Amino acid sequence: MKFFKNYPLVCVLVLTFVLFTAASFLRRDLYKDYEDSDIMTPEIAAMFQGIKDGIYPWSVNEDTMTMGQAENAEAEASPSGETSPVTESKGQSDLDHTGSMISGNDGEDSQETEAQSGVSQNGLSANNVSRNGISGNGLTEENAPDSGAESEAGTEENGEASETESGQEDQTESESENTEVILEFSQVDESYLEDALFIGDSRTQGLYEYGGLEDTADFYCQTSLTIYDIFSKPKKVAYLEKGGPKITIEEALSQKQFGKIYLMLGINEMGTGTAETFLEEYYRVVKHIQELQPQAIIYVQGIMKVGAEKNATDPIFNNTNIEIRNTGISMFQDNQNIFYLDPNEVLCGEDGNLNGDWTFDQVHLKAKYYQIWKDYILSHAIVRDQTS
Repeated sequence: MKFFKNYPLVCVLVLTFVLFTAASFLRRDLYKDYEDSDIMTPEIAAMFQGIKDGIYPWSVNEDTMTMGQAENAEAEASPSGETSPVTESKGQSDLDHTGSMISGNDGEDSQETEAQSGVSQNGLSANNVSRNGISGNGLTEENAPDSGAESEAGTEENGEASETESGQEDQTESESENTEVILEFSQVDESYLEDALFIGDSRTQGLYEYGGLEDTADFYCQTSLTIYDIFSKPKKVAYLEKGGPKITIEEALSQKQFGKIYLMLGINEMGTGTAETFLEEYYRVVKHIQELQPQAIIYVQGIMKVGAEKNATDPIFNNTNIEIRNTGISMFQDNQNIFYLDPNEVLCGEDGNLNGDWTFDQVHLKAKYYQIWKDYILSHAIVRDQTS
């Protein structure tokens, strides 16, 4: 302090020099163009030259700012990749053959109202169900690579024209080979179902009992059967010979081949989980059936709707929730090996509900009306031989 009082000007100059030197070191990015290669030239000299040109220590380095903005923009543009987990409720609520709700395997009744899943024609929002599968679970089809032809530069005009024409012909042939034949539904008789298999719950059981197909097609069905009982928690509802021992559906499909397989499942699953979890399992079942039955045509059927009274009073088993799931099921069709059938087209009235006079419990058809379902199936058949 004594020295400062005696030599204040010297102290101010020394302090100023130290501060400016520190500033010149801290902002070397601003004054790098003014630095002298001479080791005897102090760093502060570069700063004074910059100040002379209007570049002050508090000036913004535009290059650094631009780089930072670019990095921030990239960070904002990059997706987080985080997904929300899908939870399922405990238990499986089923409808018995009289339409009443019963508890699942763990004995707990599930009263969870199904959340709106936002199913659109482009897929389910949570798991993005596409027309070829469910993304985010390793189940989507791979995108086909784009093809194209390029003419080499530097060739003569006649050569270029020849190559271009040849490339166009090759591309046309390739596109022709890759174009899928559109298969259309045909009317057939009951003999078409001689190599058919029907998999389903009590409604399919009704088709077996009252549809007149018990001696024509095979039926792997049971009251309260769910999509989870096919492979995830397999039940023994199949047999290789009528009257023979019951085995799982997977065991049966591994030992006997079918030409057509019809699925009708979904009403019993509505009391547990969500539409997304149901459709994920449904898709896995369809793909595994394809692996076990590579030559079979698979028909995925929309869930049969319920009557008007049940639709208006039941918060879970109603036609709004059925339509959400049917939209997802319809997206599994590829119109080559998998086809979507919606028997509601002939079983429901103009109000969109199951015909009241055709059901005894708002859920199942009366015996004589199973014939209408069967006729619908026979009028929506794929006959591959007609396109060959």
